[in-house]
Amino acid sequence: MRLQFYLSSALVTIALLFTGCRKSGPAVQAPPPLPYGVVSTSPVNAIAEISARCGGNVSFEGLSALTAVGVCWDVNPSPTILRPHTNDGAGTGSFESVLTGLEPDTKYYVRAYATNASGTNYGQEVSFRTLPKWVNLIPQSQFADQIRCIVSTGSDLFIGGNGFNGNLRKSTDNGTTFTTLNNGITGVINAMFVQGSTLFAATSNGLFKSTDGGVSFASADNGIPAGSMSSIGALGSRLFAGTGGDGLYYSVDNGDNWIEVTDTDILNNYISEIVVLGTNVFVVAGNFTPKLFLSTDSGLTWDEVSQDLPLNNSNISEVFVNGTALYACVYGVGIYKTTDNGDNWTMVSNGLTNNLIYNSVQKGSVLIVGTQGSGAFLSSDEGANWSPINAGLPGNASISALGKNNTSVFTAVNGGLYRRNIQ
Repeated sequence: MRLQFYLSSALVTIALLFTGCRKSGPAVQAPPPLPYGVVSTSPVNAIAEISARCGGNVSFEGLSALTAVGVCWDVNPSPTILRPHTNDGAGTGSFESVLTGLEPDTKYYVRAYATNASGTNYGQEVSFRTLPKWVNLIPQSQFADQIRCIVSTGSDLFIGGNGFNGNLRKSTDNGTTFTTLNNGITGVINAMFVQGSTLFAATSNGLFKSTDGGVSFASADNGIPAGSMSSIGALGSRLFAGTGGDGLYYSVDNGDNWIEVTDTDILNNYISEIVVLGTNVFVVAGNFTPKLFLSTDSGLTWDEVSQDLPLNNSNISEVFVNGTALYACVYGVGIYKTTDNGDNWTMVSNGLTNNLIYNSVQKGSVLIVGTQGSGAFLSSDEGANWSPINAGLPGNASISALGKNNTSVFTAVNGGLYRRNIQ
């Protein structure tokens, strides 16, 4: 027994010796915290000609408290706070920045930054290009009054209105030069619409159409009472024409003959707007208190969809469609958006400093509205945010018309015509 005990003790001792001789590596430790703040750069949005919005997010202050966060930008890569920058406070979390003093049609590089006692750290770099400015095509002094509507088909651009010699003009070189068109058409031009190869013009003297690019016009109001026409649109091959107080009419033979819409909500009313969204038609109708109506059966019956809009002391001054959304501009109040045919409305006027909106144009994802006294505003995020786009326009411009062709957007101000490209 004693021998067995000695042997066991010896084995334990040997095991301990071997264990004690084994080398062990250094203990794994967490890396020391970074001395600088950790910041990321947000995407650029609300891009205009001379301004844009950006921002960032600070996830870690560093070894000392932050003293400043913001964004810096330059026309060269890797901008630093030695170049133009914002100061948007301090501390962790997200922040928003407004970039000002930019040049139109210029590429900029942007980085968010965070500064503490150890120095300044930067987020990833993003880039963007500011929008181009408006180019004057027709001086304001050339026409006595207003251009009221702008439409295009192919390479042909048409402008119509009142107060100048020949109320309709045509350009085939993107607005650089115009020729007067007055063969067979009379009156102030209130609206124009292109259906296939036919150009329709709603004037103070009735409805006219041209099938030869505006060279000649013929009366196209058979079935419509004599008087002023105010609007025109189409759902497929079915045309709709709005009058200045005699209601709404539709045509199924490209405007040769017209049939009155007899729904009591529409009958004998002034029809100021006609727009189509999918298979639905919307009109703004009313002689004194215009409201928005929807038809889901090609214009035979109509239901009001503006009950939830703030129309107590205001009118619907403009409606437009983009994608699957309908927008209604309540004059002096703001822009409202619906994606369920008017069952629910959401106000989308952030950034608009003037809600006196008269007209609009849409080109892809870009929305532009024209105001009375504050020029034009642009949104590239479905109306969530708006930025002024007035570089090149007269100060305090009142927009009388907006239109587009395949490459450009056009606007009219006090008889003058302006053009800009859209990226």
